[in-house]
Amino acid sequence: MTRLTILLLSVLIGTLSTAYAQEDTTQRTPPSVRVETKDGSQYYGHLIKQDRDKVILRTESVGILKIPLSSIAAIQFAGDQRSEYATHRRANLTRHSNPNPFRYLFFPSAYTLPRGELQYQNTYLFMNSLGVGITDNFSVNGGIEFISTLTGNPIVYLAPKVGWSVTENLRLGAGGIYLNGTGLLDFGGFVAGYTMGTLGNHDRNATLGLGYGFISREDVGLPVLTLSGMTRIGRHLGLVTENWILPGESGGALLSLGLRIMGRKVAGDIALYSSPQVVTEGAILPYLSLSVAL
Repeated sequence: MTRLTILLLSVLIGTLSTAYAQEDTTQRTPPSVRVETKDGSQYYGHLIKQDRDKVILRTESVGILKIPLSSIAAIQFAGDQRSEYATHRRANLTRHSNPNPFRYLFFPSAYTLPRGELQYQNTYLFMNSLGVGITDNFSVNGGIEFISTLTGNPIVYLAPKVGWSVTENLRLGAGGIYLNGTGLLDFGGFVAGYTMGTLGNHDRNATLGLGYGFISREDVGLPVLTLSGMTRIGRHLGLVTENWILPGESGGALLSLGLRIMGRKVAGDIALYSSPQVVTEGAILPYLSLSVAL
């Protein structure tokens, strides 16, 4: 086992344990907060959850209350607000969440785009894709490669995906992908289906996926197992890893580790792919992408 493999396994194990522990602690001891909205209203309660769109409070007067982030002017924790703890928690609460929890590098998570939301992604500068949330549990992503359009035979793909919550920390999903070169790639198209489970939240999660694809004209079966993870390490930074395992005698593994740079609606990924079978030869494939929530 190479040092790279050990490092990637450590990142994934840390992601899973941190995500589960964080959610479990939040459920046991939700902090008391005061939320002030832009219209001057004030709400007191226990902070249950905060995601990219809203804050959820449990209040004594009206029970569970969902407040859109766009309408919030300030959030204040109970206690001495000059303390290091209060300042740290306020910073964590008001920061934006991961703007692209829907995909790691190439492989997706079980999160789907919410209904009506759009997301543009550019990979390697030439591959452009657009995702749209059809419902809260069903989204579709499609793309086209720019250079191939100049030849009159563009490379295009279409990838629908469904996903649903089993518990607060666990989502299951399934999807498929169809890719074809419309004449430039003489192989009749690539088709694949996959299932996956994602444990954690938008900022810290891990996904186990199982897929099977084939090249239609050759009828070559390609089973694959994926293990991916993402964990936030700062206000604007996160670690992301995506690893492909091909079973069988002729199989192998493709491992990756990268950095995600996050803004409120923009996320950029810089990563390196390598394989334990060829790592001694220095074969490393760089990865570069940018996603924007529209």
